[in-house]
Amino acid sequence: MEKDMFESWVNSTTDSVFYKMFDGKDFRYRFVNKVKADRFRTTPEEMFKKTNSDFMSAKDAEIAYEEDMRAYNGETINCIKKIVHIDGRVEFSSIVKSQWKDSRGNVFGILGTARDVTRQMEIEECMRTYFSETIHSLKTKYIGYQVLRLIANGRYGAIPNTVKTRLDGITCSFSDVENMLIEALARVKSLGFEEKKLGLDEAPVDVGLQIIDKVLSSFASEIEEKNIFIDNTYGSIPEKQVFLKINATALYSIFENLISNAIKYVQFGGVIAIGYIIKDGKIIFNVYNNGPGISEEFQRNGLFEKFQRDEGTQNLAEGTGIGLYHAKKMAELLGGSLIHEPTNDNHPNFLLTLPIIS
Repeated sequence: MEKDMFESWVNSTTDSVFYKMFDGKDFRYRFVNKVKADRFRTTPEEMFKKTNSDFMSAKDAEIAYEEDMRAYNGETINCIKKIVHIDGRVEFSSIVKSQWKDSRGNVFGILGTARDVTRQMEIEECMRTYFSETIHSLKTKYIGYQVLRLIANGRYGAIPNTVKTRLDGITCSFSDVENMLIEALARVKSLGFEEKKLGLDEAPVDVGLQIIDKVLSSFASEIEEKNIFIDNTYGSIPEKQVFLKINATALYSIFENLISNAIKYVQFGGVIAIGYIIKDGKIIFNVYNNGPGISEEFQRNGLFEKFQRDEGTQNLAEGTGIGLYHAKKMAELLGGSLIHEPTNDNHPNFLLTLPIIS
């Protein structure tokens, strides 16, 4: 009776069901239901005693083996994975794996279920992209309010006190709206992008012209207001042009965060420097400012974490405490890294390392 109920379940469920035995070297399928076999475009009989390597890309098979071993050793695996099949198809699966024991409690393999969530992931990605682009577009519309602030501060000539008072009220309201948009954008960017994989653009990106110059232009009013000197080795200097075959949107987001942070925390009349070196087949960018240093404790615990801010400097500028977390994750998805390496005189200096792909 119980066997009949089990067979009825595995044959009627829309989830993949499978058992694997460990032979001392690899995990081999001992049972898969038809749904599992269909997803690999084969039959249960063909999968019998086969391993992950027979149905997955080498990288995914290696990851699956590591998960199988963790489950075999007692850890419950519960995750969403991107799977690249041998034939190039890409799917997302919600997978649960655990130990498979006999009636005496001896472990001899693993059992698991998997649910195809590809469509859900596609919908979530579309929603993230839509909200991110919409909020970012709204945010850019509010950059112009900085001009009103400059007018209120007399940068374009003296104005009556009554007008200044009205302008101060308007700029304050705009500032509140902008901060709300910045926080909303940061939260949207933080939702689930760990599962994303950033592809490479077909055309090389001119990092100076297409990324850094555009970011600096978007913060032109803030740079002018604080009288910041930009030591930028890129721009229109031909011999300093740097081309990378990389996801331009992700790279822009990283530099936007690093440069905006530098502008926030550098003092009036301060300096922001942007440079690079090429070393061991990689390019290392740095974004430096001569503002207050980041405390050693915060560098160790919190600098690249969500919603964390340095108590020593958080009163100097507003923020959500999520930008550096987002930038670091984006750098890793690009195959690189983002670290903080302060200068000898303890000024902030962030290093972005990326692979050079020809």
